[in-house]
Amino acid sequence: MATGRAEAAYCLGQQCLSVPMAMFADNRRRLCARLRGNEQVPAGAWVLLQGGESQNLYCSDKEQIFRQESYFHWLFGVLEPGCYGAVDVATGKAAIFIPKLPAEYAVWMGKIHPPEHFREKYALEDVFFICDIAQVLADKQPSMLLTLRGMNTDSGTTCREAAFDGISEFNVNNKLLHPEIMECRVLKSPMEVEVLRYTNRISSEAHKEVMKAIRPGMHEFELESLFQHYCYSRGGMRHMSYTCICASHNNAATLHYGHAGKSDLHLSYTCSYTCSTPVLHLFQHLFYTCSNTCSYTCSYTCSYTCSCTCSCTCSCTCSYTCSCTCSTPVPTPVPTPVPAPVPTPVPAPVPTPVPAPVPAPVPAPVPTPVPTPVLHLFQHLFLHLFLHLFLHLFLHLFLHLFLHLFLHLFLHLFLHLFLHLFLHLLHYGHAGAPNDKLIKDGEMCLFDMGGEYYCYTSDITCSFPANGKFTADQRMIYEAVLRSNRAVMAACKPGEDSFSLQFAPLLFVCFA
Repeated sequence: MATGRAEAAYCLGQQCLSVPMAMFADNRRRLCARLRGNEQVPAGAWVLLQGGESQNLYCSDKEQIFRQESYFHWLFGVLEPGCYGAVDVATGKAAIFIPKLPAEYAVWMGKIHPPEHFREKYALEDVFFICDIAQVLADKQPSMLLTLRGMNTDSGTTCREAAFDGISEFNVNNKLLHPEIMECRVLKSPMEVEVLRYTNRISSEAHKEVMKAIRPGMHEFELESLFQHYCYSRGGMRHMSYTCICASHNNAATLHYGHAGKSDLHLSYTCSYTCSTPVLHLFQHLFYTCSNTCSYTCSYTCSYTCSCTCSCTCSCTCSYTCSCTCSTPVPTPVPTPVPAPVPTPVPAPVPTPVPAPVPAPVPAPVPTPVPTPVLHLFQHLFLHLFLHLFLHLFLHLFLHLFLHLFLHLFLHLFLHLFLHLFLHLLHYGHAGAPNDKLIKDGEMCLFDMGGEYYCYTSDITCSFPANGKFTADQRMIYEAVLRSNRAVMAACKPGEDSFSLQFAPLLFVCFA
């Protein structure tokens, strides 16, 4: 870390990227410019954010490795936990509030730095203690405190809004800041792009090291360990962007293989869109080799095929049938005594002539079903859905005004549902032991891993055969995906709709 304020930067050594604190000053400038352009933000408003806090692992005294809250880091670049930050919208000047630690803290956690240390480290105008935050803000006399509250649409969680003793004395607005700062974070500055280039370069090199080292007979976690070691030792990346996904063979069909299970929430949300027999049949052929004795369980069809009323555990196989194993014994009903029947006289049987046996016709031989090619199944399902969309638009073509106003919204809704169908079906997590499978000869590997540097992340997925040689089927699928990837990259340009770009690979695979 540089000593002079003009040269303040984050760097972990000569081989690592140096990130200037001027990048965060530029972020604050861009945010304040957007807020000043918002008519609902009054003059004299201040932005107030609360950073992340250090937490222990469950009820133990083991402290988890701290990672700063993303919005707070984007605005201030501060790595320490338990801080607040404030920005004057009119001037862009920033101040942070740090915890006032007791002297005995140094025995366990190291030197206690004064406010001046953080002022120079992060090139900030002011640094105060948190215990003085109410008085300091009162002296600034803000017309409004803009706090952050908004939902992450990917996770469904809401970011933590800043709060402190005495905040009720201020005029607080928690609706205006989130859309503005979110838009600023989407549009990267040139300095931010350089950090992203660095994280992706180191992560790409780590992936190549994994490809060089992999051999049949290794476990998935060995490759995860190698990737993490390279990112940390060569790039200073202590954190990964997400839990590493080192999936081989059938594990590659689970998008978040390697994560702790979070199945219930995603399963209930996904079933309403994707639990249909054709879709399940497609994914069965895409990702698994099913036979008549297949034992792979598919939990998606339970809510549709199980009619059991007992308290039991249901498991559905790839043939879309549900079998139940009762966890509690069912009491046997007590039989009701039945009175003995009164015998009646039986007449003598009348013999009937027996016709000569008629030879049964020999059935025609039933041809053995030929497995449907994977690509054909994919094309059939997609074309069926695409035809419905086309007919819907064609039949309503004469309603030009209606289409002009609502077509854009309709297409977004259709693409949203379609992407849920192909992405969220397998987006249910994995509750088993992660990355523990033995990699066998001839299997395909799908490794989804990325390193993180100074809270800027990378996300890289690559697929390759464990033994280094593609089979004919593996090569066909790989090249189809590669061509669609190149087609999307070529279509990327300013003004292009992101949903359309996600939809483009499906069109390419079906019609290429």
